[in-house]
Amino acid sequence: MSETQKKLYNALREARRDRGMTQAELAEKIGAKQAAVSMYERGQVTALSHHKVLEMGKLLGVDVKAFAAGRDPVSGKAMIRKICPTYDCPTNYPFMAGGQACVMPFFAESVANEKTRCRLCSEVLLSRCPTTGCEAPLVEGAACQRCGQQYVKVELDEGQLPAEWVREQRASIRELRRMAPGVNILLGRAETDDD
Repeated sequence: MSETQKKLYNALREARRDRGMTQAELAEKIGAKQAAVSMYERGQVTALSHHKVLEMGKLLGVDVKAFAAGRDPVSGKAMIRKICPTYDCPTNYPFMAGGQACVMPFFAESVANEKTRCRLCSEVLLSRCPTTGCEAPLVEGAACQRCGQQYVKVELDEGQLPAEWVREQRASIRELRRMAPGVNILLGRAETDDD
């Protein structure tokens, strides 16, 4: 399931909830079963026909076609990928590569040309490579494909070992997930066995 599809499911679910409508009420209005609406909201794309999804969007005020065009479903504005530039933000997942501490940034889809802040640390998100003179659009991964530099550089304290920092940061992220389970939605990735 793509990030865009997740955003569509979430937008439709939130729009339904904002209107105080149950899944059963929505299903009745679009001529579907409550179980199909529930399955669709959880990401089972085949639970409803494309026609039913368009009907649901129209009823709830969500522009379903905007998602296919890479646009925000409510405002219709263009969407782009953005990342948090803060190396120790929990949205950026630490790992080791070539003896260096690195982070894999979480790519959030956000409205282009609007300032967006990280939901966890409140830093302004970046939409382009931060390397001076490069400024290429972001693509999935830890480093820019044009200039080869990491999107988010890890800055260790003097004498701190990279592997030690990675372990500590992962432990901190695990603790955050344990204490606030809802934060997993913001982090956007499941824990792996090596966490």
